[in-house]
Amino acid sequence: MKKLLIGLLILNPFIAYIGLGQQIQSNLANEIGSLQNMETFLNRKLINPTNLTDSNNFIIDIAIHEQLISNKKALNGFFLSGETGLESNKCSFGITIDFNNNGLLQNRSILSSIKYNLINNTISRFELGLNLGLGQTRMDASSLMYSQDPLTESEYTSHWQTNPIIDLGINYKYKTQSFRISYNSVLNGSTNSTAFRGLILNYQSTFTVSGKVTLTPDIYGCLNSENTYGILTLKLNYNKRISCGLLYNTKNSSGFLISGIIKKRVKIGYYYNMLDIDHQTFNSHCINLGLIIK
Repeated sequence: MKKLLIGLLILNPFIAYIGLGQQIQSNLANEIGSLQNMETFLNRKLINPTNLTDSNNFIIDIAIHEQLISNKKALNGFFLSGETGLESNKCSFGITIDFNNNGLLQNRSILSSIKYNLINNTISRFELGLNLGLGQTRMDASSLMYSQDPLTESEYTSHWQTNPIIDLGINYKYKTQSFRISYNSVLNGSTNSTAFRGLILNYQSTFTVSGKVTLTPDIYGCLNSENTYGILTLKLNYNKRISCGLLYNTKNSSGFLISGIIKKRVKIGYYYNMLDIDHQTFNSHCINLGLIIK
């Protein structure tokens, strides 16, 4: 059964999936920076594929999010994610289906992820990762139609533009410290939900506060020719069951996360993000539900 699941994970990005319902929102939304903030907590493999799980359990997550400006929707969407690792601890696989409305702009993508462990001993490991899939974008202006307008709705909607998605990642881990480098959207036309094309540097370390309490700081440097910024997260974990985290993005945004695991099977979490642009406040909310299949 597990081999069948892994096979589906590999093949899915090469199968066109059916587009989901359309909801046209305000065009005042930001450049999806809040989504990248969210992914640092909830779907880290989209930032670097070496963040795939090492567990041989099958982990399924769904997250529904929306962004508000003055209590009006500006951006909304969801992602569905699944991932697992082999019992040998040498390789892990994952898949993500993602859909977003950003004003008149709609994005959808399907992405497979793979991680391979080249070196694994008691104190260090070296991993390579790859995200591979398809992203589609289109402009939908049908919500701007007037009641007496003779044009049909289809004439207000552009066709989906399809681009490949290729993200590369490496990870070197020494004891409780990880040094990760990824390059997102290797091809110029790539589109993925992080909305960032370029180099991402990441340092992570885990400290034991007491027997069951750990503290994990994460530092990200996002670098390209047009945009450079940093993200800092701090996550407190109790007994690997209850987590809370804080986030600061140097592009005028911040957020927090609360999550937990119920009876070792069910995951539930809530993420909030606040972004300030030109004296306008963008409030983002995300609810995450997950299932751990052993």
